[in-house]
Amino acid sequence: MNDEDVKRLEKAQEIFFKGNFQRYLKESAEEDKYFLVKFVECATGSNYLPFDKNFKINIEFNFSEDPQGYPLFHACTFDVVIPGFEVFFSNYKSFKTDKMNFAIKEVYNQFHMN
Repeated sequence: MNDEDVKRLEKAQEIFFKGNFQRYLKESAEEDKYFLVKFVECATGSNYLPFDKNFKINIEFNFSEDPQGYPLFHACTFDVVIPGFEVFFSNYKSFKTDKMNFAIKEVYNQFHMN
């Protein structure tokens, strides 16, 4: 990947994050009153936010070779890894329904932490 491709993808990521990803969080929270609890649990392994004032959930993009990839949650490091293919950037409905909602449904309530 050359420098021009990297810059184009970085710009697409920024637009996606500030637009459709934030739209996804807001819409999903309005549609399901427990959505943010589910999202936090998937990203952290716990259904509540830590008391650490420096806490953050990291959103990163993975430009692997698998265009059918699903978002991954790494609870130990509080990472949400989104496959960085342009289908995610251009097709909001697919991103929301087929990828993010499916991934959250599969991961939510699987930690069973006491």
